[in-house]
Amino acid sequence: MNSIDHGDISRHTGTHSSPEVPVQRAPILTNHPSRSITLPSPEFFGSIASGAHYAGALSPTHVEHSTSHLPHKRAPSLGADDPIVHETYRGVLEDVKELFCARPSLEIFQRRWRKDAVFEDPLSTAPTPTLFAHEFSLADRVALVSGANRGLGLEMALALVEAGARAVYCIDLPKEPSEEWQKVREYAAKVSGKEGQGRLEYISGSVTDQDGMWKIGESIGNKEGRLDVCVAAAGILKSHTDCLTYPAAQFRQVLDVNTNGVLFTAQAAGQQMARFGNGGSIILIGSMSGSITNKDHAWVSYNSSKSAVLQMARSMACELGPQRIRVNSLSPGHIYTNMTAAYLDSQAHLLEKWASLNPLGRIGRPDELRGVVTWLASDASTFCTGSE
Repeated sequence: MNSIDHGDISRHTGTHSSPEVPVQRAPILTNHPSRSITLPSPEFFGSIASGAHYAGALSPTHVEHSTSHLPHKRAPSLGADDPIVHETYRGVLEDVKELFCARPSLEIFQRRWRKDAVFEDPLSTAPTPTLFAHEFSLADRVALVSGANRGLGLEMALALVEAGARAVYCIDLPKEPSEEWQKVREYAAKVSGKEGQGRLEYISGSVTDQDGMWKIGESIGNKEGRLDVCVAAAGILKSHTDCLTYPAAQFRQVLDVNTNGVLFTAQAAGQQMARFGNGGSIILIGSMSGSITNKDHAWVSYNSSKSAVLQMARSMACELGPQRIRVNSLSPGHIYTNMTAAYLDSQAHLLEKWASLNPLGRIGRPDELRGVVTWLASDASTFCTGSE
């Protein structure tokens, strides 16, 4: 993941002129207290914009100043360090710059977060879309997905491959991958079309084994030289059990997989993200049951475990943010998976009930989470962390 860099943008702006663009007054300043204060000259804003005080702001070499549209009397220029400036314009600098500039610079339209992006000249050729070519692309990224031998986890792993990931490592308990996984792997290889790219790999392991998960993460890092995305999707659901007599061993088992396992998976990937310094995205699969309770379902262990996952994501997001590692949780509603099929296939009334609780009048499919997982994994969501 590339860091934010406005420093290289100037070389893409060019030196040509463009038609005059009327500038509307910024609404935030219409009734702002600064209306009663004599403002610095437009040249002041141009000068500080080109300096170190406000990196990435408007460049004076590409801005034409005009006073005809100004709502205030021009005043002598003030220095950038003048305390009056800092007090008057703190929090509204961007609005003031727009207000004082007769024409915004091309930088405003060409600014992008990827410092290596190359942009077409918007005045001479049609602009090149970047949303799916860059922001949503996972090109050369490496991912780890737990619980990905089948079902929801496998669907998410495939989505990452289709988004361009170099390799996606599927971690699950069985010693050998399922037939479903094998078919998906064959499909993924055809989608990629490039040898060594779009690989779907399988590793047998238990998410409840902290040391084992850490070693898996390290082995992936050693082999690939990076680890960028983590989807902690492994989870279990036990049968209905009265909360007043819920067995301790069963309660611990559910929390061990659904809560501890999610943490250990996130640790395995997060350690490698920190190791290589590229940042990354960790996606913890929670559940709507972490926020609400499904009435008539005695799932105190499952609900408790998923609630812990939601708070885990918020906590980890705050800790790892400085390293550009984002942590978010995803809370699916009623989805038809291998886990829920055990109930739905044998209880027809349950399917009807669950469907009636959704505004769409149906339950969801695993593939309907592909888009949101890809978004959270990619640069399209670089300002999203600690969210559910």
